[in-house]
Amino acid sequence: MALLVSVLSARSAALTAEGVPLVEQTAGGMHAAFLVAATLSLFTIVGAFLVRGPAPGGTPTAH
Repeated sequence: MALLVSVLSARSAALTAEGVPLVEQTAGGMHAAFLVAATLSLFTIVGAFLVRGPAPGGTPTAH
């Protein structure tokens, strides 16, 4: 969550420096934050399919 707030703030600040109106600054920051969240979600979904379960018939070992 903190990452998304940081992205939102950084993008809004960059748009402020360019002289963009307040509403567009906020929208631009939110757009960037949602884009980062969507990208992280896609990586998580792909990663979930790559996780393998235990081998069939195998017994887990304790260390």
